[in-house]
Amino acid sequence: MLYMDNVVIFGCKEKEISEVKKKLKEFHPMTDSSIVNKLLGIHFTWG
Repeated sequence: MLYMDNVVIFGCKEKEISEVKKKLKEFHPMTDSSIVNKLLGIHFTWG
């Protein structure tokens, strides 16, 4: 059994990020919550 609560994928190129998400979805159903704004009390700002 595998349980993962949160996974955050960082990358410079959208294409590479999409490829990683595609590979992960092959192993386990996954939902994409889009851009992270806050994680573990850290606020992220995207420019």
